[in-house]
Amino acid sequence: MSTPSRHRHHLRRQQILESIQHLRLADSVLAQLFFRQDKESTQLLLRIVMDKPNLLVREVRTEELLPNLGRHAVRLDVLATDENGTRYNIEMQLDPRRASAQRLRYYASVLDASLLPEGEDYEQLPEGEDYEQLPEVWVIFICDFDPLGRTRPLYHFVRRDVEENTDMNDGSHLVYVNGTVQDAGTALADLMHDIFCADPARMRIKALAHAVRQYKSSKKGIQEMSGVLEKLAQQVRAEGFAAGMAEGEARGRAAGREEGRAAGREEGREEGRLENSRAIARLLLGVMGQDDRSVQSIAAITNLPVAQVQRMAAERQRGQ
Repeated sequence: MSTPSRHRHHLRRQQILESIQHLRLADSVLAQLFFRQDKESTQLLLRIVMDKPNLLVREVRTEELLPNLGRHAVRLDVLATDENGTRYNIEMQLDPRRASAQRLRYYASVLDASLLPEGEDYEQLPEGEDYEQLPEVWVIFICDFDPLGRTRPLYHFVRRDVEENTDMNDGSHLVYVNGTVQDAGTALADLMHDIFCADPARMRIKALAHAVRQYKSSKKGIQEMSGVLEKLAQQVRAEGFAAGMAEGEARGRAAGREEGRAAGREEGREEGRLENSRAIARLLLGVMGQDDRSVQSIAAITNLPVAQVQRMAAERQRGQ
């Protein structure tokens, strides 16, 4: 490896290591590793949210892709199953635009469809036979904002008979958790504080703090986190590098001279190198958020101008 290549590799490595320290449990990069490999922490989270201290989790899956009959598939952050077969879909929502009531409803419908036995002709079965086998399902959106603006720590919805004001008891539950309620002196408030906290030393729940610390300080945890971040950054970086090379060579061809083509290729390579930093910046904006503190940290990590990261954050907020 040449000296410039070693320098770029070292820089990228440092960027990733610094990125790991900024990740929170609310960020998908950490959440997908943490909850998949730490069933006890998933169980702790559900015991607090559900207010069921004896709840036992049997299985946890993360990044579970649920197809929907050829339509828009859903990738679940966390899907847990307890000892009674109840399913819990836990989603970390950092963007109010992705936390609508309709999105909750859609996730619940796709999850329900995925739970029906495969390969059956339902029209030939006795009415209601298989549908009664559907387990109880909870779709839980944990938000870093108050999704309904009513300052409550948790919002729980079920289908009801409007006239009689009674529950249908169909086993379907939709839940918002308000992550801004962190100082109420309750277990749920402490959990929300810790989910949105990047520093294990400041976390309030010792079990969560210890588990998160393993990913940020142990050799094994850092290796796992680095692998996930590097893979994501490579995907974005490759797209940017290809675009930069194509644009640079196109300019060289337009000049019609060999030196123009050479200059275009060098320009493309430089654009690719810059895209390496921009790719990591875009990645971190997705996992750290777009507030001023995060923007300043991302600019320092990637060596990009603060103004450029601010523009990238604004574009992301506009959905571009």
